[in-house]
Amino acid sequence: MNSKSFCLFFLFVVFSCTPQLEQADPSTSVSIAQEKSNELPFGLSLDIEKNVADYSLVVDLKLKPGDYVISPFSKDGFYGQVDISLSESDQLSKGKSLLEIPKSTAEFDPIISQAVNFVRQSTIYKQELKLISSEDFEVPGKIWFLLEPICIPYQVDFLITHQSGVLTIKQTKAGIDRVSYKL
Repeated sequence: MNSKSFCLFFLFVVFSCTPQLEQADPSTSVSIAQEKSNELPFGLSLDIEKNVADYSLVVDLKLKPGDYVISPFSKDGFYGQVDISLSESDQLSKGKSLLEIPKSTAEFDPIISQAVNFVRQSTIYKQELKLISSEDFEVPGKIWFLLEPICIPYQVDFLITHQSGVLTIKQTKAGIDRVSYKL
């Protein structure tokens, strides 16, 4: 075989042996495309509310019709529940009180044969915050949930800032939690 024939044969083998891309689940593809264009398949806004003695972190989760998440009040250990967390800090901590408005109700889930609190409508969560220090500080936090029925975990990162006696919050990042969801 001459060198020209060998090169053509080699190129043919390389290109014909390249693995084909796997077909992605259409719902996953849409969600990934939405994330890349900064359009998430849900709405979420954050606010800090001043109470008489403390503060509340207010999370307003807007779900599209047919979508749902699992309430942090659900007693099942199977599904990924909404989780609101703060990094450890000597300046700010989560209080014990968490409100869900409207309250979710338990429904029997035939998949796991037990009651699960599905959140099937837009919901507001109010997490009590305890201000420990009057000094200026920044404390990061996150909100994590599994968006169903597409079964994709999302994480929203935020930063709570206390400056000159004023507590504020801003969202710093939102998207698919790639640690939980391997693409």
